[in-house]
Amino acid sequence: MAQNLRLKSQSYSTKKEFSFAIEVLVDTGVAHLSKPYTYAVETNDARVDIGSLVTVPFGSKVLSGIVVSKNSKAIGDLKFIKKVVHSNPILNAEQIELVSNSAQRWGANFWDIVKFAVPKIPNKVEVPLPADQGILRKVEKPILKIGTGYPDFLDLIQNRINPSRQLLVIVPEVRDIDFLRSKIKSKFIEYGSHLANIERYKNYLKILSGELNLIISTRSGIFLPLKADSEILILDELAFSFYESRYPYWNVRDVALLRAAHHSITFYSHSPSLELARLVESGWLKLRTKKTLRIPCFFSDSRISYQTLVKSALEKGAVLILVPEKGYVNTLVCAKCRNIRKCDLCGGRLQLNSINSKPECALCLQKAKNESCSYCGSDLLLSFRKGIEKNLEELGKQFPNTPIRKYVSGDFVPNRGEIVISTFSQYPISEFEAIIALGLEKYLYRSYLRSNEFGRNLMFNLRALQPKSLFLELKESDYFARALQLGNSYQDALKELADRQSAKLPPDYKIVLIEADSRAAEVFAEQNFIESVNYQAGRVIVKTKVENLGKLTALIREIVNYRSIRKLKPWGVKIDPIDI
Repeated sequence: MAQNLRLKSQSYSTKKEFSFAIEVLVDTGVAHLSKPYTYAVETNDARVDIGSLVTVPFGSKVLSGIVVSKNSKAIGDLKFIKKVVHSNPILNAEQIELVSNSAQRWGANFWDIVKFAVPKIPNKVEVPLPADQGILRKVEKPILKIGTGYPDFLDLIQNRINPSRQLLVIVPEVRDIDFLRSKIKSKFIEYGSHLANIERYKNYLKILSGELNLIISTRSGIFLPLKADSEILILDELAFSFYESRYPYWNVRDVALLRAAHHSITFYSHSPSLELARLVESGWLKLRTKKTLRIPCFFSDSRISYQTLVKSALEKGAVLILVPEKGYVNTLVCAKCRNIRKCDLCGGRLQLNSINSKPECALCLQKAKNESCSYCGSDLLLSFRKGIEKNLEELGKQFPNTPIRKYVSGDFVPNRGEIVISTFSQYPISEFEAIIALGLEKYLYRSYLRSNEFGRNLMFNLRALQPKSLFLELKESDYFARALQLGNSYQDALKELADRQSAKLPPDYKIVLIEADSRAAEVFAEQNFIESVNYQAGRVIVKTKVENLGKLTALIREIVNYRSIRKLKPWGVKIDPIDI
């Protein structure tokens, strides 16, 4: 009987040959598993370096990780990495240190910060070798420079451009990049979230390789890879857009200060934050100021109305008119009892989207069905909180036969005899004969901690446009009007800083907001380095001296890790938020 024949397979050794060990920060997504883990690298993957993106086995999964250190010796029985995603590192050593320090500063983990620091680079894209770190020079003491206008800022950039030294310029808005693009003749790389994803990661790789020495970026550029002898120049560090609105709520100013050991930092401002004023007074920052330019200012109780000022200014140049809000009419009130008209379905406020539209709910977008007031029964409405579209309509009636243009975005050059209308948050940086700021009381007097700081900053930034005249819809005796006329934003900041110190408020004291139950308040109240603890409706407010913030942050991370291990509901934590 014939037997079935079987081929004998040749066996090969599958044992991997060890080359060296690495420490990897793995993107686990779990708070208590955020420490580095040790893996082995086989001989064929010897190209792995600090800053390399790799995939590694982690439990039953394969996860991404960043290499943070290398060791030639293996300790114990190590798992081998699965794959080296790119042939070269995607971060340099200083970036890894910066991301780690930022994570510690805001009570987060490494990967919470990395998503802001490095754009998503497709796996098949070749990453260039990082730039040579260059000659390590003596790092200059950080500087706060208070200028009088945007020409000062331009001069500062031009004077700092050096073919042998990198200069990173961080600006608050895309409009600032548009402005610089039209003024700076030197070639530069642009970076920021306003770019398309493909352009963003390509520009990141150019910066990583040190292709150009001048970089201009918005907020996220503060994490960019730089050579050891680079300089960072930041415009208007108090700008609202410099504060990240998502967890872990970092801000550009404090990240820049974390880089001060490696790079020369210059903050250029027309009205600085109290944090920088405190650092100047403590001797940690150098202060450089320039004599204030005198600009004629007019107010709502001046003898000259803004309409008269506009008419005379249009004969010589363009006029910029600023209003607080977008839209048409953002709130409607009853003409009889003055109560805010609300939606019958969800309770949202009613608004108008155009001159011919019917009242509509700002929340559910349903057309109002009940035309009469629920309080007094009147069907008469008054417009309240007029938006830019409504103001545009009214200006057309006040100044007939005058071209009126709404500013949206981009590089902008106004024409002589033209009115340009914009909001306070998005106005063009250009030359104007007159600037008219309407509705300022609604914009300036708000119930939050930094109201005065932001208000003062707005006033001096308008002044920095250097118009021939400036009209503010405020009384001349108003706090902000007086501050602008005195023309010394730093001295005004020092007065507010003294008031904050006596009230034990930031920046000498730091505040942490925690979404937790009342038992959390008891835990923090037991700590001797905490100044005060308050609990209000599911929110714990913890206050400590600025020098104890590191202790408080470390304690919060320990508790967060413990809750993660026990699979308890995670806390929502805001460390040193922009507002309380």
